[in-house]
Amino acid sequence: MISSGRSSAAAFDLGGVLLTGGVLTAAGEPAAFALLENRFGIPAGDAHDLWHELLVPSELGELPESDVWLALSRLSHGAEPDALRAAVLEMASPVEDSVAALTMLHERNWRTALATNHLASWVEAWRNRFDWFDELDVIIFSADLGLRKPDGRFFAEVRAQLQAASPWFIDDRTENVRAAQLAGFSGVWVAEDGAWVVEPGLDGGREAIRTPAVGD
Repeated sequence: MISSGRSSAAAFDLGGVLLTGGVLTAAGEPAAFALLENRFGIPAGDAHDLWHELLVPSELGELPESDVWLALSRLSHGAEPDALRAAVLEMASPVEDSVAALTMLHERNWRTALATNHLASWVEAWRNRFDWFDELDVIIFSADLGLRKPDGRFFAEVRAQLQAASPWFIDDRTENVRAAQLAGFSGVWVAEDGAWVVEPGLDGGREAIRTPAVGD
């Protein structure tokens, strides 16, 4: 269990942890790209391939978000970039258990962070839909840092901003959880069904827990 007796800070990933749907998780990508391609007249597979070609540069802040949507629009039958952007962002929905855990930690005066390989402009759009974004004390984007998870420097920056001796990191990718542990975080891996799995050490076993799972 995550207990307030051991820590008072936690950093959450976004896609697959607090939000799911569409391009936010690997499991959701096939249906999401098929929908985009059918809706906007993009040849099958082309949206997926272009997206992954541009993903890392955009998440590092090397490519403006507008260039991503413009490139996708050029593959389509005249779709406006803003229409493509809206279609992708509208696919997102909350992971209710993780949002409940975030709210519980916030109510217990934990310091909470969003730490994600993402663009600030996307989160600004979602902030208008999901009021729980206001429960985050710190929001850290890879595009602002020029660093992506699982780069250890990303986690060092998160720790510095959390200002906590023993923070937690919650992510849906095991490579990110491992990198967070190497940077001094306690790790939680989030499975596709929303279950949290506590990983107490780099070589330790896993303890499956159901969120919200915050000790007294």
